Amino acid sequence: MAPRAQMHTAAQINPTLRALPNPERQALRKSIAYQVMIMFATKVSADRNGNQAQLAELRDSATKAASQYGIDVAHMQLTEKGFRKP
Repeated sequence: MAPRAQMHTAAQINPTLRALPNPERQALRKSIAYQVMIMFATKVSADRNGNQAQLAELRDSATKAASQYGIDVAHMQLTEKGFRKP
């Protein structure tokens, strides 16, 4: 599922996000989708360089950011198409 679709789903199940006016919810989804793309680019770079510390920091950052929106990514992989279960 692409980041945009994932954020749409999160916005529908999270009461705080669901309460936002539609334009604000769309802006937030777009912002989060960009964050996912940046995180993925960082992951690719860290993988290429074998930077385990950066990968651990990225996992922690992604987990914290997603949890703010009611999404548990602890058992998911970050891919170019968003988060996926392994």
